[in-house]
Amino acid sequence: MENFRKVTFLLASICLLIGFLTPETGAIPSAPYYFGVTDANCLTPTRVARRAPSSRPPLSSAPRRPVGDLVQRWIYYRGHYAECGIGPVRDGQQPRAVVNPYPAGYNRCRQQREQLPAGFSTVSVDCLRRCVARYHRTHGSFNVILHSSTRCANEFAKILFSGANDGSCPQWCTA
Repeated sequence: MENFRKVTFLLASICLLIGFLTPETGAIPSAPYYFGVTDANCLTPTRVARRAPSSRPPLSSAPRRPVGDLVQRWIYYRGHYAECGIGPVRDGQQPRAVVNPYPAGYNRCRQQREQLPAGFSTVSVDCLRRCVARYHRTHGSFNVILHSSTRCANEFAKILFSGANDGSCPQWCTA
């Protein structure tokens, strides 16, 4: 019995040290989220010109990146990539929003994640998946010019920003 207590204490201590649980509530603590890009030249059949990297947003509002960059932009959060405009465009299927353990073109295209986190959040990956699944129904179809992957990533950042402290999931994601 004594060994069981020691092992339990040791495992709980390790979880606290690596950040799985907070001592006060036992809840999952906030985790960083990052903006990142995949080289759009690699993802498209035709080559396009590139713009300079985006600047940092003010800290008083949800982080966002300028629209118009010719990149495939995504959000990296808790080991998952959330992005829009992915999927086949044949057989009448539209590009869609997805959450994957890797970004589009991971095996053939250059990706770059920003070094500094855009913010921290307690939103669950399950909430993010629900938002991504309902994204186009709520915000409209993907369009390279009017509704780009950057606008999509900015919306995902708003979700993570708005639920940063309480882990709340937006109403449109749960309806």
